[in-house]
Amino acid sequence: MTASQFATTTLWLASLAIPALVFLLANARSSRTAQFSAAIIAIATGWCYTIAYAIAAQAIARAQAPTQEAQLALLNSDGAPLAFAATFGWVPAAVVVTVVWFVRRTLIPRIKGL
Repeated sequence: MTASQFATTTLWLASLAIPALVFLLANARSSRTAQFSAAIIAIATGWCYTIAYAIAAQAIARAQAPTQEAQLALLNSDGAPLAFAATFGWVPAAVVVTVVWFVRRTLIPRIKGL
């Protein structure tokens, strides 16, 4: 694994872990309003981090380009990765928060009850 692959993989895993951590840390109360607020904050944090990941991945790709022509080709791209992250970047964070909520709400009480 090269350094650029390691960097992008680490950023991607962090973009999945940060919403879960934010949700767990902010979800100390059990009221529905507090849970909903914690979920919205965690999803927004994950969305921002996903956009930052897309920008960082493009910067890493530009830094790894061997020639100036390759760098120009990356700069002249259509910007689809950044647009996709801006449009759908909240989805992975929402899935992670939903899974964490489900595990915390249903599975952990069942395990404790055994």
